Amino acid sequence: TLQLRRASWSYAILAAQRLLEPCDAEDPAARRAREMLEGARDAFLEGRMEDESVLSELVRAAELAHGREAERIREALADARDAIREAANLGASVAMAEDAWRRGADTLDRGQLAAARERLSDAVTQAGEARTRRIREVEESLESVADHITLARNVGADPSEAEELLGKAREASGRGEYASAGDFLKRAERLAMKAQQRQIDRAMQLRQSQTERALAIIAACEPVLKEAESYDLSAAEVRTLLRQARDVVMKGDYLAGVTLARNAEEAARRLGAQIAEE
Repeated sequence: TLQLRRASWSYAILAAQRLLEPCDAEDPAARRAREMLEGARDAFLEGRMEDESVLSELVRAAELAHGREAERIREALADARDAIREAANLGASVAMAEDAWRRGADTLDRGQLAAARERLSDAVTQAGEARTRRIREVEESLESVADHITLARNVGADPSEAEELLGKAREASGRGEYASAGDFLKRAERLAMKAQQRQIDRAMQLRQSQTERALAIIAACEPVLKEAESYDLSAAEVRTLLRQARDVVMKGDYLAGVTLARNAEEAARRLGAQIAEE
């Protein structure tokens, strides 16, 4: 009957339309199926529904286009996975890209081609951005590690091993081997900072020992100063030198402190000779 025929045509047209919605408009199979869909719609609207073979051909053409689109998205799934893996191999953080890829794979499994295509596109974008960020981090680290090496050298450390690794990092970066460059940079930075810290520790130990030495000399001179004052001897020079030495040491200038303490020691020795004469 006419009513059943109209229902059959309506169902086939809607089914073909849904199959073609996510398809690439530039795909020849999709373009041909859409032309057939337009023809079927015109026939339906004009009441030309005698030839039902039009419907079967339309559905086959739509299914073919849909299948081709699904295959393209499966290829996009593999390409996105490769892009994420490449970024990860550089040491990039790809958590967001992997999440987008998983959501794309899930929607593809459910047959939601348009959503899958969009999410896989997001995954590729996220992977590309992560790769770019990682490359920028490596390039910026080249200068940062060079600064660490300079600081190590400035405090008297020997950063030759770190410099060698920095050179290897620059060569690897120049070849586009950013994963290797990043590894060399981490090792170079660690060595430079260790060398710098060792030298700082040595300097601190030297400062501590010299400070203690200056304070010991000052402490040894104090009894001589008190004894001289008990004999009413002139101890102004020793008192002044001791005060200056103590002030300088407290301010952290241990080298000047040791020098002044020695001068005070020498003056105290002369004062001690005067005490002996008394």
